Amino acid sequence: YTTGFTSSGDGGHGRWKQNGVTGQTPSQSPAQLLNGLLNDAGGNQWALVRSGKVNVRQVGAIGDGVADDTVAIQAAFNTLSSVYIPRAAAHYRITAAITLVSGQFVDGDGEASELRQFTESAYVISGTSVTNCKIQNISIYCEDVSGSATNGSAGIGLINSSFNAITQCLFQNQRNAGVLLFRSSDCLISGNTFINSAVDGTETDNTELGLDISVIYSSSRNIITENKINSGNGTGIGINSIDSLSNADDNVISNNVISNCVVYGIHNYRNGIGPSDAFTVKRNVISGNTIKNVSGNIINITTGTYTFGSGIYMQGAEDCIVTGNSVKNTHSAAVTFATTLVPAGIGVTNSSRVTVSNNRIDEDGSAGIWIDDSNGYGELLGYGIISNNSVMNIAGQGIRGLNRGRLTITDNVVDTTSSFGISIGNTSAFSDISISGNKLRNVSNTAIDVDFCDGISADGNTVDTASVHGISVANSTNASVVNNLVFNQTSRGITILSSTAGCRVSDNKIIGTGSSLSGIALFTRVSLGENV
Repeated sequence: YTTGFTSSGDGGHGRWKQNGVTGQTPSQSPAQLLNGLLNDAGGNQWALVRSGKVNVRQVGAIGDGVADDTVAIQAAFNTLSSVYIPRAAAHYRITAAITLVSGQFVDGDGEASELRQFTESAYVISGTSVTNCKIQNISIYCEDVSGSATNGSAGIGLINSSFNAITQCLFQNQRNAGVLLFRSSDCLISGNTFINSAVDGTETDNTELGLDISVIYSSSRNIITENKINSGNGTGIGINSIDSLSNADDNVISNNVISNCVVYGIHNYRNGIGPSDAFTVKRNVISGNTIKNVSGNIINITTGTYTFGSGIYMQGAEDCIVTGNSVKNTHSAAVTFATTLVPAGIGVTNSSRVTVSNNRIDEDGSAGIWIDDSNGYGELLGYGIISNNSVMNIAGQGIRGLNRGRLTITDNVVDTTSSFGISIGNTSAFSDISISGNKLRNVSNTAIDVDFCDGISADGNTVDTASVHGISVANSTNASVVNNLVFNQTSRGITILSSTAGCRVSDNKIIGTGSSLSGIALFTRVSLGENV
């Protein structure tokens, strides 16, 4: 038996047994042999008797925040056993990444079991090609002094790995990433807390900001759930498919609480956005998350403008679902946001077959929901659906479709906007757009505004109080405006402008225009049914 191999009373306890190896050079600590072995003064080798977890104190770790515990802790990991990291008097000082082996279970006593990395650009714990590992109940602190997200250290990095879990851990001072999954799949990231990132507000562009949870390259079928993220970093959770060999598919991001980010709350990003690109971001589900206070107060180094700030941002996504999320106080910075990257509570660009449903967006400084298809990718491959969302208190447009056809906007509630309620604005005629069953009130412009559409249906919508028109259609063909209820608008109830052809207006009810202008104004030939 040994107690206090490093120093008497240090709390390390262990059972040792001679293993029959002799003639060895005496070692000063078990960690020098890196695998739970020590040599006594007579050259006899002793092996740590393992029963369950190996306590890092048994192999010389001290945890006083002064001694370098890297080698001792690595020795515990090298035993291939489960590892226990007890609470430290201060923290365990680490100067190189601690390396996992497959099947390892790492446990601790929560926040007091802190591993603190003092070498920049190094992980605290890393695993390459590992499987079936679980890390839980420890604290990870990343040392970062450079201000670079690229060079900054990361907490736990799993590379080319699968079937691992990171749960109930605390992450602090991360800039590059708290948790990084690099070409890693089938992992669980659950119940972790991310606070106090290295971002301090002096950053000048987005290259100095990282993510709390980063899933990149071919990383699929991961579950990221019930994490609490309030670190002030760039993005809370990001999925990035980056090169032509990458398929970041079938991931689930659910029931996380994310606040006080600068760039995005959650992003789902494919670097290529055309249908011929080989890499994909497919079938990802973003559901039940609570996202608030995303400022966007950082310059995009590529454009030189303010383009960030969305609660949820989707680019180049296919067959993805965004549902049941609560997004509040996004684009909160007092800056002018460029329209380059669809700034909205939920922004979707160049994506196909994406459903945005049952979300609540409250207080966005740009738009509530914005779907844009400037490259024609979504139009080519499939419909977009925006349904049953609640959008309120928006300092811009409630729901905006830009250069996008094959779009269904249905059964949404839009309440209080400083611009259009629902707007379809195209630069040329896009087809197959349906706006139906929506309820709009307190709109500081036209409630439903349609421009450049071929085959637009506005059916069964209710408009209560719009400062301009209730419904306006311009530069469009084959439009159907039927069964709508419009009241308390300042100007016209329904306006069909002269540049529109093949339009049908029927079975609408217009009450109280609030001015001497007409309930229905027709500036072109239409098929006019029985309206009230």
